[in-house]
Amino acid sequence: MDYLHGDVVDHQVKAACHYEYARECAVLRRAAELFSRDPTAYIGEISLKIEDEFHCGSLFIGIDWMFVWQCPSFPAKSWNQLSEAERTELLCGLPLATNKARPLVLAEVMFLTRILDELKKIAAKGRKEWKKQVTAVTRAARARADGKKKIPSVIPRQKFYPILELPNTPFVQVLLPLDFSKTRNRLLQEIDLWLKLPENQARFDKYKPRTETGTEKEAKDRLKDLAAWRLYRQLGSDGALQFAERNRKRDERGTARPFHDPRQDQTKKVSINEAPLYSEESGFSKAKARAEDHLGKLLPGSNGEVNWLSGSRTC
Repeated sequence: MDYLHGDVVDHQVKAACHYEYARECAVLRRAAELFSRDPTAYIGEISLKIEDEFHCGSLFIGIDWMFVWQCPSFPAKSWNQLSEAERTELLCGLPLATNKARPLVLAEVMFLTRILDELKKIAAKGRKEWKKQVTAVTRAARARADGKKKIPSVIPRQKFYPILELPNTPFVQVLLPLDFSKTRNRLLQEIDLWLKLPENQARFDKYKPRTETGTEKEAKDRLKDLAAWRLYRQLGSDGALQFAERNRKRDERGTARPFHDPRQDQTKKVSINEAPLYSEESGFSKAKARAEDHLGKLLPGSNGEVNWLSGSRTC
């Protein structure tokens, strides 16, 4: 009922959406089961068992999903039922809300192994470029010493900085030098000027949200779809509508609250506070389709097929 009304504890809607859809994933549930049996088990052992059973690749051992299936209350409890400590730990890997400013979250070093390896590759490339430059400068100096008039101009050395764009995401890992002998305002000015550089402005333009996809609104929509789908598969259309109406949440004055983002065709004859969850069974089937589509995008199976999610198995 919380999600039908758009209510999420701590307003961490994106994180809640990821977590709740993870509860629908057979692979993550199985990983949680194996981990709960032996919390000291090596991740590689769990990975081998999961791969042998589901043939799903290594997606489930990504940082975000590892935090989920290692949560003691997953998958039994919903996001709103988790303890504050559990939600705090999950937020180390799940997407944070964007409607409230908070201190920049730094990733723990132990989760940055692949990124550090990539930076090492960039460093190696930089060293190679440096050697080429030194060689070119040396040759130019010898040419001048030999009295040769036409000396090829030395191309400025290409510089490589600790900036790593994470593929298919708007995230960029950057090592910023912070000189704390400067004032806070001076540091903020310097960071702001860096963000205004052409290459960063291009990143802002590239990832500027142009639709509701990826926003808190979209996450609430998908949570409502998932909640409706869960009711529908347990109770059917009529039973789900009756349950939703019987358990509709009310405000502090006792007035019935509208469901999250009511559709226009649901409010033609009654106010949004009285409008049913859906006006007909097709509302549930559409919610189910949207939820399954989101589930497939969020947790794709091998070969891009939804073949290891609860949407394609008997629940």
